[in-house]
Amino acid sequence: MKPRIIAILICLASYFIACVLPVLEFIKEDGTSYSDGLMRGFAALVAGWAAVFIGQFAWLANIFWALSLLFLLFRGWIASVLCSLFAIVVALQTFMLFSQKVPANEGATFYLQLKEIKIGFYFWLVSFLAVTVCALVLRTRDRALQRSINF
Repeated sequence: MKPRIIAILICLASYFIACVLPVLEFIKEDGTSYSDGLMRGFAALVAGWAAVFIGQFAWLANIFWALSLLFLLFRGWIASVLCSLFAIVVALQTFMLFSQKVPANEGATFYLQLKEIKIGFYFWLVSFLAVTVCALVLRTRDRALQRSINF
């Protein structure tokens, strides 16, 4: 149980780092800067679900990541790997924001454009990848322990 808890703590640490760092920077549609254009990870986590209404589903990767952690906790190695890899694929839809207009407010009185993806986004991806790596390492470790017991 201890290696699984350590693995989950590693994944949670990178996720927490992603939440405190800037993840996205937006500018106005005409290319001028926007005072509230820098979005931190926690803001993206809290409000990101609303992006579904503009066809942006990357936030849903958080759900698959949480599932992958549960599978990791209960030794569902393959399910954990599959969920975390699917989370990565879904999260990569964020790059489509470069070609989308994003409403700046609930009235959509003006639109924003993604200027840059910041370091927090990459820590977010690392937290997904960490689950994959941890599940594969723990699965290999379990199999080695089972082989040694059978001899």
